[in-house]
Amino acid sequence: VLRSPNRILAFRLPSETVSLTAASRTISRQLQAAGARFLLSVVNQFLVVILPEEAAAGGSTAALGDRILAELSRMMRQMPILVEIPECSQFADYETGWRRIQRLTDWAERNQRSGRISVGSAGVLGLLAEGFDYALATEFCDNILGPLRAAEGGGKGVLQETLELLVGH
Repeated sequence: VLRSPNRILAFRLPSETVSLTAASRTISRQLQAAGARFLLSVVNQFLVVILPEEAAAGGSTAALGDRILAELSRMMRQMPILVEIPECSQFADYETGWRRIQRLTDWAERNQRSGRISVGSAGVLGLLAEGFDYALATEFCDNILGPLRAAEGGGKGVLQETLELLVGH
């Protein structure tokens, strides 16, 4: 299964809101109702779903992920974090994908964000964290971009908007 192209959906639940077993059952029910083939596992407080990439054709995993998020939110009365990693087809892709999941989840938790999280959600820091450790990216932003923020009075000014557009493109 891991040698064919797969997509990873990693759900991070707010601590102590619901048991991982109950959440696993909820996820399994949603996946089975959609007729999807899947592997579901618990890894370091994450519920990790591996779906064959062909099941992701036409955006069906986005809708499926949203249904699972909605169901888990109702169950826990709080929105979990979902990070989705597409097109893992070699063993090295899973290692890289897992690091991305951990970095983005760390960013989301530090910034009180939940729901579907992507590199774009984290803005410039997300792009930096994509290639670096979160702590290093944060230090870079504080040391290099801190003076820019200070020059604009701590708010988001024209220089910061221009930099974000530049990095985004």
